[in-house]
Amino acid sequence: MFPGKQTLTALLLVLLLLPTGRTLAGDRCDRAWNWYQEGLGLSDNSTREAFCYQRALELCPDLVEAYTRLGEVYRNQGREKLALAVLRRGRIHSLTSNTFTREPGSGRVFIQPLVTSGEIYRRQGRYDQAAAEFQRALGVEPGSLFAQNQLQYIYKRQDRYASILPPRIQMMTTAIFARIPGMTLPKGGFLLDAQYQTWIQTAPAFEYQLADTVPFLPMDVPELDLPQEIPFNFAPLQRKSQVNLWVLGIRYGLTNNLTIGLMPKFFIRESEVRLEAWDEVATPEVSGFGDTVFMLKYRLYGERRNHLSIYNLLSIPTGDENANGQDKGIFRWIPLGSGSFDFTPGISFSSGRDPYTVQGNLQYRITDGVEVGDELDANLALIWPLNKAVNSLLELNYRWRGEARKKQRIILMKARPEFIGPSFDPVAAGAVEVDTWFTEKGGSTLFVSPGMQFTVARGLKLEVGVKIPVVKEDDGWQEGVVLHVGVTKTIF
Repeated sequence: MFPGKQTLTALLLVLLLLPTGRTLAGDRCDRAWNWYQEGLGLSDNSTREAFCYQRALELCPDLVEAYTRLGEVYRNQGREKLALAVLRRGRIHSLTSNTFTREPGSGRVFIQPLVTSGEIYRRQGRYDQAAAEFQRALGVEPGSLFAQNQLQYIYKRQDRYASILPPRIQMMTTAIFARIPGMTLPKGGFLLDAQYQTWIQTAPAFEYQLADTVPFLPMDVPELDLPQEIPFNFAPLQRKSQVNLWVLGIRYGLTNNLTIGLMPKFFIRESEVRLEAWDEVATPEVSGFGDTVFMLKYRLYGERRNHLSIYNLLSIPTGDENANGQDKGIFRWIPLGSGSFDFTPGISFSSGRDPYTVQGNLQYRITDGVEVGDELDANLALIWPLNKAVNSLLELNYRWRGEARKKQRIILMKARPEFIGPSFDPVAAGAVEVDTWFTEKGGSTLFVSPGMQFTVARGLKLEVGVKIPVVKEDDGWQEGVVLHVGVTKTIF
């Protein structure tokens, strides 16, 4: 009988003390909540604010909100190591208990320590750890815009567009020759590129090039029936030029929808002049800056992988339109610029179709018809990723050029009988150099352009391509195969 009474008494004491324990715990957490609210009232990242959260956690270790806010205070004070330790404890407590969560939505309370830790790792440049924290946060709360934006920023810094979104909505690359995509740069983003291209231009020489007649220097010998005009008879039978072009480009995102760019050019051009009369080949050469292009592009529409933009290219006449070269006594005008401000309005698009991307643009260059004629360009590119570091490309590039007036120096032969002396004609017989103008015919050319792009470092790509003419005109300037090497660096 006696042991039974002791057991009954113990059970009664436990039953009496249990509500009291719960009451004491609840009272401690109520006082902890008051300390937490006092800290929020300060919100000045002071030592006093940190003390309020520390006191709250001493009274109620499950108050997850206090861990998060204390970690933020330590972060703002520059005590990042201590902040990470506090946030880690807060995450553990949020997993074990939500009993004292004061706001609805336990997911939101859980991801707060994660996103704050991710911010600290990002500021330290520890992008892998930061990405892991934001990924955990999105695993609990997929709709967290803050975590999404932070993760996107990290992947941009790592040039890991392919990992931020599902394959069908990954970020896109840019074609090699069709270099104006539908996308614009994000606000504050830079794109730097350097390109080198080389090709050979050829064109036959026809009589129509001498659109202006060249008067013959008359001799006062009426009895001689000499012509008053002499056609050029020592001009080259073919024009040929080797072109080497360097282009440096910088583009900047003023807003998410507005991008500006500046592209200066540098040329080395060498003409091959073959004159049959002298059985001579001369190679006059010029080098210098060409015209500079200023770009203004505005995105009309952009959603995931579909983008549409309009743009205008302003060609600024920084190149010498009167550049000339001489070799072995042979003179040639080899202009490096057009000598005029030219406008090129256009429209471009980019569209992703997992796993490939289609990009294209259409533009028309408006000129004054001197040295350079009007030009219509239409480009279409297919970009196919072979893996995360290598893209293969195939482009169709169509170009139509209008007529242009060009300056040329030709050699005429002044003829006179040997018996006529200087007193009758002070200008000696022989070759005479004459500067004149001719009209260069326009025409169409269609190129097929394969290429490859290689990601060699974060935000750094190397590209190589070949532009092959498959349909071209029989007269006028004709480009041969264009070889292209370039490097692109993105900075966000």
